[in-house]
Amino acid sequence: MQNEKLSVLFVDDDPSILESLKELFGRKYKVFTATSGEEALEIVRNQSIAIVMSDQRMPGMKGVEVLRAVRELSPRTMRILLTGFADVDSILDSVNVGEVFRYVRKPWDVENLTAILSLAENTYLSKERITEVLSKTPPKPREAMPKRLFLPPTVLQELRKKQDAEERFFKR
Repeated sequence: MQNEKLSVLFVDDDPSILESLKELFGRKYKVFTATSGEEALEIVRNQSIAIVMSDQRMPGMKGVEVLRAVRELSPRTMRILLTGFADVDSILDSVNVGEVFRYVRKPWDVENLTAILSLAENTYLSKERITEVLSKTPPKPREAMPKRLFLPPTVLQELRKKQDAEERFFKR
């Protein structure tokens, strides 16, 4: 994965926006484009996509719906919502339902958009490294686990009091 370009999927119903994004980021990323949510989901099903950036207002599926479905299909994929409207409900839905990494307004600032994609890339790669390390870490053998559970003194005192009370109650 070191020399391999990460795959980024841009979703927008405006082909000129997709062309602009492809032109801007095609050298750094392996760029996929889709003009609808359905087309985007088909790509996510068949490709390993690191980042999906979807427009909110499209015919058919809205961006939030696309990103929610992407999360279900590929939970580690970073999700970014792109919109030209300051629709507060869309923003809240995207964060709460689609678990969106970032929200970007149109028209975008190239430097800001580049920084957001780089941050998404770094976050994605960090999560992938952690997953890889954890998958290679052997589970602790039962012998290596502590034989005794250590609790703070106050917790132990409360447990002893409870035990004493139970013993007195049941001795009657």
